[in-house]
Amino acid sequence: AAVVHADAPDLEHAAQSVALGSFAQAGQTCISTQRVLVHSAVAEDFTGLLLEATAALGTGDPLDEATVVGPLVSEAAAERVALWVDEAVTAGAEKLCGGVREGNTYAPTLLSEVTDDMRVWREEVFGPVATIVPYDELEEALASVNASRFGLQAGIFTADLQVALRA
Repeated sequence: AAVVHADAPDLEHAAQSVALGSFAQAGQTCISTQRVLVHSAVAEDFTGLLLEATAALGTGDPLDEATVVGPLVSEAAAERVALWVDEAVTAGAEKLCGGVREGNTYAPTLLSEVTDDMRVWREEVFGPVATIVPYDELEEALASVNASRFGLQAGIFTADLQVALRA
């Protein structure tokens, strides 16, 4: 998970870092950023910047040096990712970008309006999918981060060292 707190000093840097952390290697790393919690005071601005950063990522042939988001390991893996995204959208999630599969390639996908019962939130997608959820209180965000079985990495964007240490 990544937390973008209200006092994050550089939202553009945070958005670029989250995009790269979410979608590099098609999200097929155990430390991929999948759950993004953003303070409601900066959620709209951050989401716009994240969409821009995601659109700027090179997608396609992994032999092309400009490619950041390559194919998934198999077509079956891409089909599973598509199924999970479709399930989430059917259950009320909003697809902000992506959600397109071509063979074993799946476009970087950002979802909002997700709930904690959706697989794209509670399970490890292991694909190029990130979810974005606003929060109002830091404790609420930290509880959400810690509610996952998957915890190999987490990060926080804040200007306050005490907030970072608390996280």
